[in-house]
Amino acid sequence: MTKVNRPDVIAGRKLTDTFDIDAMNYHDIQIITHDFIKNVLLSSSCIHNQIPDTLIKLAENTCRKILLNLSNVLSNDELKKERIRVWKIYDSQTSSHERNFTQLILGGLSDEEQFTDALENYATVSDILLPTFFNVYKLCGEELCKKYLEFLLNHPILKKYRVEHF
Repeated sequence: MTKVNRPDVIAGRKLTDTFDIDAMNYHDIQIITHDFIKNVLLSSSCIHNQIPDTLIKLAENTCRKILLNLSNVLSNDELKKERIRVWKIYDSQTSSHERNFTQLILGGLSDEEQFTDALENYATVSDILLPTFFNVYKLCGEELCKKYLEFLLNHPILKKYRVEHF
């Protein structure tokens, strides 16, 4: 098997070597997605030259909706409607940068039922979480990919999923 040396693949390996990603629950993934969008993605200089303000506002709104859904203020049905609305935006975009950015936002608009269904029928948490590295890499390259990995390695929620190597 050929060894892949792309930064997103290397970062994914580091993450799965450090944490039991597949043990993560919906709530923790949503908080991590929220924190990544708010604290890393939206503060990244690379997006401000290529992403319009309307999409920046969409990402900020997504962060708000994640928290509202987790606190049961926003229903799963309302979150689903928002996900469909954002998919329509994604489908209408012609810029690859805008599509990559919107795809990262869509990660936060999955409800718990959709998450559970995916895990029961066709996916692992790794299947859901690791492609984010590729989307980050496509959007802003190696620098943001490394920042995403550093963010994850240091996120307090992930500490409980740390794998001990003996």
